Amino acid sequence: MPQRMDPFVRYCAKSTFFIDSEVVAPDARILYIISGEGEFVTRERRIPLSPSTLIYYPPRCPYRIKSPNGMLFYTLNFDFDRSRMNENPAPFRPVSPTEMRFDGEVDLPQGFSSLLELRDASALEFLLCNVCREYAVRSELSASAAGAWLKLLLIELLRGAGIRKNSLVEQVKALIREDVRQNNRSLAARMNYHPYYLNQVFSAAEGISLHQYIIRERAVAARDLITTGTLSLEKIAEMTGFSSASHLSRTIRTYYGVPPSTFRKM
Repeated sequence: MPQRMDPFVRYCAKSTFFIDSEVVAPDARILYIISGEGEFVTRERRIPLSPSTLIYYPPRCPYRIKSPNGMLFYTLNFDFDRSRMNENPAPFRPVSPTEMRFDGEVDLPQGFSSLLELRDASALEFLLCNVCREYAVRSELSASAAGAWLKLLLIELLRGAGIRKNSLVEQVKALIREDVRQNNRSLAARMNYHPYYLNQVFSAAEGISLHQYIIRERAVAARDLITTGTLSLEKIAEMTGFSSASHLSRTIRTYYGVPPSTFRKM
């Protein structure tokens, strides 16, 4: 773990209560679906909920939980350290974003500043059950034990989410290789993600934005077509997603420092 965590569990229990209006809470939360189906909705994403889905959402994240026929799930509220445990150890009630008043920035461990999801987190249910079991005892030792189990859960969640995000990035790259004419929105639509989230994940993994990566791949594809064929620049621009031959030429110069005609001679 990149920095120290000593989590304090504020609340852990099974629940059937869901929230169909947007709310926000000042603590971090975990949702794990036991049975039923629904949807977890933020301002940027809509995540289908089904048995074994686990969602982590950070403090101050506006969200709603929808379910047409009801769900049974674990809900877990916590802080990443114990600095507020004596100040207000009870669970924080989520309120509407207009009611919430924020004081300063929230310092979160690396990897936990944004929403994390695991579609099949059944392997983590054992850890979650232990957190809830220790929380229910309500003693000083059990509070420490609940925090220790939660720390293990968070580590495994971060590992699993990291593997999943790497897989997501590779899927995006494969789709771009299939057709470099795609853009952020078309890729996000095909993968059922919000364009902002998809770009966020891709940028974190690759060090450049998704749009920059697409343009780079278009330049490579255009260069290869120029070098190996006799197609006009207008046709190559159309085939590789550039708006015009002049746009293609400018991009080739930017990436390779020479005009397209140089590659014709190779």
